[in-house]
Amino acid sequence: MVLKVTAPKEHKYLVYYDYDQNVASTKTALFDWSRWLWSNVGIRGFRMDAVKHFPQEFVGDLMDNLHTNGMNPGIVVGEYYDANVTTLKNWVSQVYTYMDAATQSAIQVRAFDFGLRDALKNACDTFGKIRVTFQKFPVTFC
Repeated sequence: MVLKVTAPKEHKYLVYYDYDQNVASTKTALFDWSRWLWSNVGIRGFRMDAVKHFPQEFVGDLMDNLHTNGMNPGIVVGEYYDANVTTLKNWVSQVYTYMDAATQSAIQVRAFDFGLRDALKNACDTFGKIRVTFQKFPVTFC
């Protein structure tokens, strides 16, 4: 069987991305599932992929729901693929606008810094393999 993907290039990895977080039953199911992961699997942090493709309100509401149920993840990070720091900060700020004050105090939401990632990649590509540098000058810790 051959699967022909006709999505735009930037969405080629979102072929099965079909949740509509604005639908109440979907939102409830995802909240229930997140709490189940916390209680039954032991998840204590959340990495959310492709967050620019769903509403910031959903993330804020999810954090409120978790906090209300005594679940405060140690890490919440959104994968928003963009190297523009302002865009990433705006996403985080928007999420916080949908979180209650108590939730904001208890849970920190962050975004991956793809600008930093790109800068490190460019440094590695330009100056050679960083691993070789560390092999030549090993660091020992006491």
